[in-house]
Amino acid sequence: MNTTSKPRIAVLTIGQTPRPDLVASLGPLPDVATISVYGALDNMPPEAIESLCRVNPPSPELGYPLVTTIRPAERIVVEEVALGPLLQETIDHIEQASEESAADPAVLHLLMCAGPFDSLRSQLPLVRPFALGVNVLRSFGVPPLAVVVPNDSQREPAKRKWEAAGFTAQIWSLDDCAAGQQVDEWVLDMYNVARRSSLPVPACVVFDYVGFTGHVLDSARTNIDIPVMDLGVLAVQTVTALVERCSHARSGN
Repeated sequence: MNTTSKPRIAVLTIGQTPRPDLVASLGPLPDVATISVYGALDNMPPEAIESLCRVNPPSPELGYPLVTTIRPAERIVVEEVALGPLLQETIDHIEQASEESAADPAVLHLLMCAGPFDSLRSQLPLVRPFALGVNVLRSFGVPPLAVVVPNDSQREPAKRKWEAAGFTAQIWSLDDCAAGQQVDEWVLDMYNVARRSSLPVPACVVFDYVGFTGHVLDSARTNIDIPVMDLGVLAVQTVTALVERCSHARSGN
């Protein structure tokens, strides 16, 4: 690869492209890297997607419903077990194309979804927001967490996911946020309730969902006196810092 060119990052979404909202959430990453966005459901006809939405996990404890977007801006819910093989096919396709195109190969996969997707395998580095968040939080001594999920269907799956990683986690569902209430205000209310309960007081709030807007997160951080982590933002910031560091090393700075 030419040392003056920007590295190419393969951004993976579990839905369909184009996703201008997802690209907007990448912050400064497009300034330092060439971004190629791939959807696990790209080129899938509507009837196949309808069938995919009906796929159930082999057992309840393996369920992990995920919310994603298909064209034209339609929200759907699909189980992780149904999406995993499609994401793997997407990764395999990207890596095969990169091998065949020495001029502009992808150098890294960035998954823009907070589902665990433990089964995914890749030859290139693969950044999964959940796995990255676990590693960062473990460096803080595995603190008690308050985990924000988008809806009630993810309460139990998220609790199992975080507890399997060794954390004590309260799960806060946005379905409990009252109509008209701002998310940052709701987070503060939930935190105050948690401090008065008999449960371990959360030492960190984790947004276990990719796509919250920056002003919501910034306001939530201002309102409460514990760290607020967004798994998607963490992944983007980590990849951006990695690309910048590698670029400086190549340029000799």
